Amino acid sequence: MSKRKTSYTDGASSSKKRPREQPQEGEVEEDITLEDDSEPRSEPSTSNVDDDPPHQAEAGIVEFVGLKNFMCHSRLDFTFNPNVNIINGRNGSGKSAVMSALTVGLGSKASVASRGPSLKTFIKHGKSSAEVVVKLRNGGQDAYKHDVYGDMIIVERILKADGTNPYKMKNKEGKVKSTKRDELVLMLDHFNIQVDNPVAFLNQDTSRNFLHSKDAKDKYKFFLKATQLENVKNDYAQINKEKEKTKSTVGQKEETLPVLENEVLKWDQKYKAVQSIDGLKEKVLHFKEEATWAVISGKEKALEPLKNKLKKEVGRTPMFVREIEKNQAKLDPALKKRVEIQEQLKDVTKKLEDLAPRHTDVKKIKDAKKTDVRRFHNGMRSIDDELKNVKRDRDETNGRIEEIRNSAQNDYEAEKRDREVRIDELEEELNSLKTQQRTVEHDSKTFDAAVQNLKEREYTLRGEKQDAQTKVSEAERRLRTLQASSRDQLSRFGQFMPDLVKKIDDAHRRGQFHKKPKGPIGAHIRLTDDAWALAMEACLGNQLTSFCCHDAHDGKVLDGIMKSVIRSGGRIPNVIISTFDNQHYDVSQHRVRSKYPAVYDLLKIEDPVISNKLIDLRGIECIVMIKDKVEARRLLIENPPANCREAYVPSGDKMFCRPTFRSYASNISRSQYFTKDVKNEIQQCQADLKKYKDELAGLKAENDKVNSDLRKQQDEQRKAQTQLMRINQKIATMNREITDLKNVQDPEPIDVETLMVEVEHYEEQIREISTRRDTMKEKASNVKREYEEAERELKAVEGEQKEISDSADPLKDSLTEIDDEITNIQHAKTHYQKELKDHEKKIAYKTKEVEELEAELTADIANAEKICERVRTRRTVKTIENEINAITKQIEAHEKIHGNKEEILRKADETANSFRRVVRDISNLKRFLQGLDKVMKQRALFYKWMRHTICCKVKNCFIVELSTKNIEGKLKFNHATEALDIEINVQPSQKEGEGAKDMKALSGGERSFSTVCFILALWDAMESPFRCLDEFDVFMDMVNRRISMDMMLDIANTQLNRQFIFLTPLDMSKHEMKSIVTIYRMPDPDRGQGVLPFGENEEENGDNI
Repeated sequence: MSKRKTSYTDGASSSKKRPREQPQEGEVEEDITLEDDSEPRSEPSTSNVDDDPPHQAEAGIVEFVGLKNFMCHSRLDFTFNPNVNIINGRNGSGKSAVMSALTVGLGSKASVASRGPSLKTFIKHGKSSAEVVVKLRNGGQDAYKHDVYGDMIIVERILKADGTNPYKMKNKEGKVKSTKRDELVLMLDHFNIQVDNPVAFLNQDTSRNFLHSKDAKDKYKFFLKATQLENVKNDYAQINKEKEKTKSTVGQKEETLPVLENEVLKWDQKYKAVQSIDGLKEKVLHFKEEATWAVISGKEKALEPLKNKLKKEVGRTPMFVREIEKNQAKLDPALKKRVEIQEQLKDVTKKLEDLAPRHTDVKKIKDAKKTDVRRFHNGMRSIDDELKNVKRDRDETNGRIEEIRNSAQNDYEAEKRDREVRIDELEEELNSLKTQQRTVEHDSKTFDAAVQNLKEREYTLRGEKQDAQTKVSEAERRLRTLQASSRDQLSRFGQFMPDLVKKIDDAHRRGQFHKKPKGPIGAHIRLTDDAWALAMEACLGNQLTSFCCHDAHDGKVLDGIMKSVIRSGGRIPNVIISTFDNQHYDVSQHRVRSKYPAVYDLLKIEDPVISNKLIDLRGIECIVMIKDKVEARRLLIENPPANCREAYVPSGDKMFCRPTFRSYASNISRSQYFTKDVKNEIQQCQADLKKYKDELAGLKAENDKVNSDLRKQQDEQRKAQTQLMRINQKIATMNREITDLKNVQDPEPIDVETLMVEVEHYEEQIREISTRRDTMKEKASNVKREYEEAERELKAVEGEQKEISDSADPLKDSLTEIDDEITNIQHAKTHYQKELKDHEKKIAYKTKEVEELEAELTADIANAEKICERVRTRRTVKTIENEINAITKQIEAHEKIHGNKEEILRKADETANSFRRVVRDISNLKRFLQGLDKVMKQRALFYKWMRHTICCKVKNCFIVELSTKNIEGKLKFNHATEALDIEINVQPSQKEGEGAKDMKALSGGERSFSTVCFILALWDAMESPFRCLDEFDVFMDMVNRRISMDMMLDIANTQLNRQFIFLTPLDMSKHEMKSIVTIYRMPDPDRGQGVLPFGENEEENGDNI
């Protein structure tokens, strides 16, 4: 197929070929008139043909897209051509992931990419995060903050499983310049990149739902989205809505004007009525001046006694000075005497110090001699032991010689026969014992097994008995609670609860709380349906017994009250500290959306504090109640309601929603807090208590029987073990005796001469040791004499030291006496010094008191003189105040009838100001609404003119594009019904109107071709640096696909300042490609691929044609 020869031109050029069509039947054109001040600016020509040759875009186009753990890709990098990029690959190879990454990387939501409910779904399975990097060109005059980012802007977005998706905007060097989404939005607005525009980013779902839809309304919606007219329309609708609200506000304010005017008149009349009490107030003022000078007179009279006391205290000061001087005169001689005694003690100490070296030397000599004596003594002991051992060996050898000589004639054969007979007897007896041993072992094992079984049964019964005792205790506690709750409803939350609530009320009356705590929470709750009582208790749990406090101070006071009421070991209720809010939360936006009721719906809570705390802590608006357990499981697994977190069934079982569905059985069987029929509950509880006690009695009886059997079996077990032990001992004894008899050997003849030689050797050793002993004994005697001499010398030195030390004892006694005397004198002196100091402080205090009173009196006189001249009065302050109070009561009685003058004046001014403010507000709002109406009319006309201009532009471009295949057609806009029809005449030779078909009558290829022409026409109506289409040609045949691709490539060839990205699964190798086109071939589907080897080599091998 040859290339298209028709060059692309805009609507202006196409009008030269054919006249502008008039509106056809069914097509709605608008009569648009504009006022002078709203005339629109002329639209620049969109023709791609101008004097200067086209050039590449310098700013806003995509240079690189990088994916990491995004959808099916572990790693994928693309470096894009500045003109046309075609990404080709089979279905499932991850082509659409590139477009999704581009939209997500530039800040879109998951709904724009049409790939899942949230951005978390884009993270590759098994990974915790994904990363998208988009690099945009940033050069030329249209660059965005070129001084900050340079020639390239890098947008990095990380998608995390926890829902956070932070942005990073970097410069060309990779340095982070911003992490705010607002910066990204400003950059996109600057480049006119419209991420949510379906023409700029045409994905498969948009193509399927709008372009390939046969519904004219869908195409009209698509047109509005593509041209951004939908946003303008929505903005105007919101402005009109706000305008209606403002009108309503003006009406409400106008209704209040008569009421405010009447208030102004009423307060003016009251002010005139209260002006008659000014005379009484003047009289009160005169009495207050008199009272002021009466106070001063009282202070002047109180000052004289203070001055007299101060004079008396000053006269006592010389007495304390004399006592101090007297004690000082006694102290000086005593100190001198103590110094003399200390000098004498120093002389005695010096003599002792002189004797100390001699004493040390003598003691060292004595210790050394003592060591030598001990060493020789030990040596003598060793020699004696050695001599004793040698003599014993000699005597034993002589005894052996005598024994051999006496036993040489014994009959060894007879002894051997006796041993063999004895061995046979012992072995026969041993076999009998082993047989008895096996019997006893069997009996012992039988008893062991019986004891083990009985112990296990006894352990099991003990556990069952404990469980039964627990049930009895729980039933008794519940019975007491129910009986108490029949008298006081608070008792069901704990026996201590009535006393606790009473103590809280008492503390509140005493003003200990800033705001009275509220609780227990369960006492403020009522159920709409008693069938949910058990489920509610399972859901709310400990919250039912909790208390709410306004602040930390109230919580601390409440904690102290709880500890005083609840005995040690008792469970203290939880305390929730949060500021009280007197308005119920509005949960309409975030509550569960389901046909089943939420916990919030089943509770009657009048107190907003209790309701709000349960919403904050338990989320009762997001917990659903479902009667059927099977239905609850199915619903939470397959299709959980919006905003639902948990669900409960009447039995109290708890379930969580998917994706982590799980279920927990309730651990309570009967409602405690929401019971209404207390009498029946008490009867039921009494019946349960009787049953639990019967069970406990049966278990105790069985346990006693098991313990009796166990003791009997243990007795038999011990008897068997004792018998077995005795048998084993006998067997061991017999085995030893048999072994000893078998080990007896007949003696060999012994040579007596050898033993005689040994005796002679022992005799020689005895003589040698005796000689050494005599020598050692002589040396020991000499050392002992030296030791005794050193000991006598040491005693002499120590006696001399003792004599000198004894002479110091009288001196020490004298020193002690004089120290005691000095201490007493110093104590007396210190006492009077302290008394003098206290006395001086007392004088200073009284002096200060007199001075302060004088200063205060002077200041009072000065202040009083500022008010009035001195008033001579003999009346007391109390008398004057009584008269003032009497007149004040007259004034108050008058004001009670007519009101306080100042309050009336204030109210009159406030009412007048409010009236003037409301009048001013109404006037301003009316002027604002008039101006807004005028502006909105101009805006509406401009919107219609702009819509008309864009429609004409799109129509003309559509006609030009159809003409490339010798097809005639047109777009019919009906703005009243919001419909867009496409009519195609595939046989232009027919008369006008004949052969025209709508989209439903066209063949698949014709419909696909006309859709492409529609896209190209919309492109001409929008400005964007790049366009991205995903599988736009998948529904076309080969002929129409080639024509459509050639059309888009021709457009790209004439718009080198735009970038185009096409994604298609179809083979593009047979298409004739231009030099501005780069084809990227995706590998066959493989979920584990890494970085694709795109680069210059691949382009040289034929992809860049």
